[in-house]
Amino acid sequence: AAPSVTNEPQNSEDDSKKVTSIAWSGDGRKYVFLQKGEKLVDNQNRGSEDNEVHISHFDLQFVDVQYEDGSEKKFKYAENASYDFSQINYEKLGIYNLKITWKQCSCEVPVVISEERQEGLFTYYTDGTVAELTKMRGDIPSDDEWEDDEYSGTTLTLPETLGGAKVVQGTPNYKFSCDNIEKIEFPRYYSESKEAISRCYCGGNLKEVIINNPDSGYIVKDGVLFADNGKVLCLYPAG
Repeated sequence: AAPSVTNEPQNSEDDSKKVTSIAWSGDGRKYVFLQKGEKLVDNQNRGSEDNEVHISHFDLQFVDVQYEDGSEKKFKYAENASYDFSQINYEKLGIYNLKITWKQCSCEVPVVISEERQEGLFTYYTDGTVAELTKMRGDIPSDDEWEDDEYSGTTLTLPETLGGAKVVQGTPNYKFSCDNIEKIEFPRYYSESKEAISRCYCGGNLKEVIINNPDSGYIVKDGVLFADNGKVLCLYPAG
């Protein structure tokens, strides 16, 4: 069973309550990664350019809400929220802030303008300071371009840094079968969507999960991985 949580605020569905703070829901992710030249848009500034990425791609229209009475609502659709993109330089690598305002409250979301790089088996997006994993190839390449690579190990350790940048999120598109993976270790700065983790690593022969980031919201108890500080079952390894 999940660890017990006491004095937990109750979810609220009452839109008449006064909102005291909001935060991007993110579902475990802390950053929005865009490639250099891509432009973040909402319905107010959407055009017809190929480089536009709508806010819905990152669920930026959903926020976690705190109410004046102490109740809260997770993943609340922020209808008619406003988005201030003015601080973002889409042509220069770096971390910028997107400001979301709703119900007279505001929050900022770090937006990383990045480029694609490769190191070892990994492909990733980075601005040079933080990185998001996108792909991982196997260490035994296939001779057939239509066949997946193979991976010789049974332990999958995601890197703590790539090119000097902290690996903070990203579930790679694995170019090999993960069925033989028995152990996975997530790095110190890493936090990711629980849906992505449960979808990617369920099944197979996984027996052990190691979390090295105490601020990720993930907890391993009796070998089982829980998200949201123990409230949500995420992975139940076979071992």
